[in-house]
Order: sequence, then structure tokens, then C-alpha cells
Amino acid sequence: MFKRAISIALASTMLLLILSGCGGGNNAQSSTSSSGGGVELDENLLSVEITMPASFFEGTDMSTFDPQAYAAEQGFKKAVVNEDGSIKVTMSKSKHREIMAEAAKTVTDAFDSMVKAEDTPYITAIDYSKDFTSVKISVDKAGYDAAGFAAAFVPFGVYLQAAIYQMFANVEAHCDIQIIDASTNAVIESVVYPDAMNSAG
Repeated sequence: MFKRAISIALASTMLLLILSGCGGGNNAQSSTSSSGGGVELDENLLSVEITMPASFFEGTDMSTFDPQAYAAEQGFKKAVVNEDGSIKVTMSKSKHREIMAEAAKTVTDAFDSMVKAEDTPYITAIDYSKDFTSVKISVDKAGYDAAGFAAAFVPFGVYLQAAIYQMFANVEAHCDIQIIDASTNAVIESVVYPDAMNSAG
């Protein structure tokens, strides 16, 4: 269920970013191919607390929701339903690391899909920092230019993927994205999110 929650979180993040018009490393790896309204995180010496918004549980009958059973099923120490419908869960730090690994895999799988997608054949590779605050998208320039308006959405789509990981990490959403000419390594375009959305708004 938690993987489903991550997917829902991405959709929720996308919707919130589009509606609000704003967003609340180096160690490069390669892909061949704001906590506002989201997850709230509180750490102490032995455990991690995450408050998941009600949107994570869309489609769940909350009138019969058993937080104790949910906590046991997911391997959490405790779960509490808040008045606003959000759920605060307490987990071990090792469990939180597991969840962060799942979130990272969700993002990297999405990047791989973009590289392989038929509607973005001009993307040759996506390189990214460990925390997804820096992403470089290598493209075939001729194909990228030919894609025109559709290609303009690529950086924003990448930012949405990075934001999901950062939301679970409870850090402010931020992504410095560069479009790189794969044949020359020249920077075609550079954009920083959410700054670009704030300036546009």
C-alpha cells in the first residue's frame, strides 16, 4: 500500500503545484535511459514521525480504517488519524530509510521511462544528484528543437518527480535542471524550480 501512496503522492503533488503555481548535490548518478500540504517529518533519537495527508488515502473507507492494523501491516510502530484526515505514523529510522529507498526508486524508474518513452525519443539520458536537487537531461538537439512546445514540459515533469522524493525527505522542493546537447555537452536550457513557477506567477 505504501508504494501506492507514493504514486498518489506524486499525483497530489502535481495537482497542488499546478493549482498553486508554486512549490512550497552533486554525487551524480546516471539513468540509462515543501512539505506544505504534504508529508511532515519529525525525527528523534530512535524513531521518525511522518504525517501523511488525507489525499494519500483517497479511495479508502476511513470510517472503517483501523490505524493500529494499518501500522502493523506496514511495519510502523504506531498510526494516529488526525482531525483533518491526515495520518501520523511513527516508524523506526530503518523503516524510514526503506521508504525513502522506495521513493527514490519511483523517481529513477520514472526517469528511465522518460528516456525510453516513444513521445520523448530525443531524451538520451538523465543524470541526477542523490537528492534530485540537480538533474541534467541529455537530448538530441535536433529532435528536442523539433518537439517544440511539447519539449517545454519536460523540465517541469522532471521537477515533479524530484519533488515527490523531497516531500518524503521533508525538505523544501528544489531542482536545478539543465537540458544538455548530448553531442556537444553544451547547455541548451537551464531552469530552477520552483523559482521558475514563482516568477511566472
